Amino acid sequence: EPGTSDPVVPAQKQEDNTFPTNSYSTPEQSQVISQPPAPPEPEQQTQATPPPPTQAPGEPPEPQEPVAQSQCTEGQVNINTASIEELQEIIHIGPARAPETVNLRPFTSVDDMDRIPGIGPSRLADIKAQGIACV
Repeated sequence: EPGTSDPVVPAQKQEDNTFPTNSYSTPEQSQVISQPPAPPEPEQQTQATPPPPTQAPGEPPEPQEPVAQSQCTEGQVNINTASIEELQEIIHIGPARAPETVNLRPFTSVDDMDRIPGIGPSRLADIKAQGIACV
């Protein structure tokens, strides 16, 4: 029947203190300092990254240093470190070629002595046969 049902009564609004609100309170003498967020942790790399180039593209390469570990034995003449006088002990390297040999350093091998003016295949073979030139 109409009117016999219970009337709908709006629920009373109750204050809910179980969840935090958007307002914050600080003690009277406290200060709030804003800090930027921490940087993200770097991801672990699964591949090694190549080392950066030692020179910019387009620049001429830096001159190479003489070979650090000598293959020479006692009694041999290291063509990368010998004095002009010591170089003259090598066959076909006299007073004219010794200073040029110094200017052309570093040499990567005895075979590289073919860069010295006047040292062709025949003279290079003589130098190698003599056995005192080394790098």
